[in-house]
Amino acid sequence: MLPGQTIAASGLLMSAFTEIEEIAGKRIELLDATDHPNPIYRKVRGQCENQGTTLKIWIKPILGYDDQEAVVGHELAHVLQALQGWAQTASQYNRVGQPICPQISDLGSQINSLVADVSADSWAAIRGFKIEESLKYDAVPAALAGNLPSIKRDGREAHRWENLYKSMNTLARTINSYKDCTQRVRLDQEMETLRAAVHYAKLKIRFSKYGLFTEIDALWAKKLPTARNEGLEIAELVERNGYETKEQANQAIISIIKYLRITPPLLVVKQPISGEVIWPR
Repeated sequence: MLPGQTIAASGLLMSAFTEIEEIAGKRIELLDATDHPNPIYRKVRGQCENQGTTLKIWIKPILGYDDQEAVVGHELAHVLQALQGWAQTASQYNRVGQPICPQISDLGSQINSLVADVSADSWAAIRGFKIEESLKYDAVPAALAGNLPSIKRDGREAHRWENLYKSMNTLARTINSYKDCTQRVRLDQEMETLRAAVHYAKLKIRFSKYGLFTEIDALWAKKLPTARNEGLEIAELVERNGYETKEQANQAIISIIKYLRITPPLLVVKQPISGEVIWPR
């Protein structure tokens, strides 16, 4: 029985549980997200953790039955991605374990999330989970609630890209000097525009396939047109590349980084288990 529900989980969900548990060789625990030890995750729809002897999926207890099952199906897909060794971005850290440039570290996380989430939606939908309904009645309203990224400066979006590229190249050349200190670097405001663009691309890919993106798109076109234009290019790039398999997902991540002109070693792509850098070679 899922947290907050009064009837047992469906056969569809139990079948997916069995499939993932057999692949992982571990038991899956379903837990109430409001009890998560980290306050950051107490309000999320779903969160998976693959550590120790069990797989943990934290779920928001007030979701409706079908919506909750769809979210769990989505999180099971993330568990499978981790088990299969889907690559992720990695940024540079200083000697006290902090990202040298938090903006780039966050951008890398956004890129990971874009590719992993659209693939997880697809995996869950193919298996019969009601992903479309889940997005329609929960995720879309949240996206329309005015939670657009705050990236404007003097009422305008920053888009002097050459200044940003110059700053990144300078940081890339001097990165080793920052590894031995606690200093952290903040790049130009244009980096916030790029982060917003990746977020837009994720929304577009997730919602457009179900015809749920028109109103969100109009909001971005009005409020953040520069980020939207960049996001359209990123979304097209990902769709053209594909994201259903590990190989496609890895290439999609690399393609986004190249498109955004994020200079290695500011961002690299690694295998999560072995730590092997697969890009750049």
